[in-house]
Amino acid sequence: MSMRAAAQRPWSWAAAFAAALLLGRAATAADINWADVEKEAADFLRAYIQIDTSNPPGNEIAAARFLAGRLRRADIDTEVFESEPGRGSVLARVKGTGGLRPVILLSHLDVVPAKPDGWQVPPFSGAVRDGYVYGRGAIDCKGPGTVEVMALLLLKRYGIKLKRDVIFLGTASSRSTTLASSAGVGMVKRAPCM
Repeated sequence: MSMRAAAQRPWSWAAAFAAALLLGRAATAADINWADVEKEAADFLRAYIQIDTSNPPGNEIAAARFLAGRLRRADIDTEVFESEPGRGSVLARVKGTGGLRPVILLSHLDVVPAKPDGWQVPPFSGAVRDGYVYGRGAIDCKGPGTVEVMALLLLKRYGIKLKRDVIFLGTASSRSTTLASSAGVGMVKRAPCM
């Protein structure tokens, strides 16, 4: 795997995604200090990568709790589900008016195992080089998950009025046929924040 393939610039995704959500709202993209968002997103991704969720065995509960902690500190309704020991999923929602159907931001918390001898940096270090964050999951799927969580954080922080709910769902496994993933998605219907 090339170093570039393992790296991610989460702030560029977060900025574009959040700007798209902000268009036409009370706050505008110009109201946001994007340099601060870039640093926050990079630090977030680095911390997220440092949680080893290699599957097998998974241990996604640690990542689910990490994400839930960040979301709850922002006063976002969040639930963590453990479908089996160590296999955690997280669900969060920023409520809109209900005028439109909700949109869901979906990612998985697990990563495939990484052998350190095949990497130029330790795979769970979240190292930064030349403006890129490196590590297992930077592209699939901790980078996209960071962008999605950052979008919820920015919507809440800036009090963006939405016509629809924005829901984040981080499932234990990328394989929907596994008990951990299917049970996590199945629990969504019963979640208090839903």
